[in-house]
Amino acid sequence: DVYTRSYGLVTLVLDLHDSQSGEILARAADRRDPTRDTSSSLASVNTAMTRSDTNRLFRHWANLLRERLDSFREM
Repeated sequence: DVYTRSYGLVTLVLDLHDSQSGEILARAADRRDPTRDTSSSLASVNTAMTRSDTNRLFRHWANLLRERLDSFREM
């Protein structure tokens, strides 16, 4: 069995560029730990859990990006 408190940190860095000028229109960065809340105690983990938790984090970031882009479109 494998036990851990944290998988480590995952960092997303996103740059949005103007397609014609190449100018950076927006830049965002976020660093998070995808580990399920284990209340600071060791928890048994496996590869399916780490994959699921990391995928959940990337879905969160994708939804956040979609919401922010939609808010610009509505302006």
